[in-house]
Amino acid sequence: MLSNVNMIHLLLKFMLEDQAAVSFYNKQGLKIVRKSDEMGNKEYLMQWGK
Repeated sequence: MLSNVNMIHLLLKFMLEDQAAVSFYNKQGLKIVRKSDEMGNKEYLMQWGK
């Protein structure tokens, strides 16, 4: 039974050149999921979830 399940999920997308943001979000527990989007843009997609 899934009625007692609480899910928290966060996705962030930002420009690849922003290494300060990568460092900050890694320290907060987010993990890099993808390093560019479907159109080849230079972006990070980071994910955090419980």
